[in-house]
Amino acid sequence: MSFRTGNNAIAKKSRRQNIASRTKNSHHSTGIKIHFEPASALLRRIRFQLKAPHAQSVKLAADFTAWDGLPVDMKRNPEGKWVTTIPLTPGDYEYRFIVDGQWSDDPFAANKAPNPFGTSNAIREVI
Repeated sequence: MSFRTGNNAIAKKSRRQNIASRTKNSHHSTGIKIHFEPASALLRRIRFQLKAPHAQSVKLAADFTAWDGLPVDMKRNPEGKWVTTIPLTPGDYEYRFIVDGQWSDDPFAANKAPNPFGTSNAIREVI
């Protein structure tokens, strides 16, 4: 079904009025008010970086990238640091770098967790 712009605006307004009317007339009122934050309000821009001036490519692999399923390509800056910024919600995230095809640790990670491959993943806490 397709709407022209004017009809679409009327349909949206009508749906909002219908929902508001059902909410006001609800017989199941509990007195509890729920406030929802939009997901974008919870996102934090988190910067990952690794100094590897001679590397040809560096990727960020993490639990939020399906590890090596969808690693994030990082960009090299003039100082030889590879950087990327990822929007993340608060929580703890495990990650590693892939430097020229080889898994690599974050030498500056304050927290680490063992992984099933006999090495450690870095942990980034997002507040």
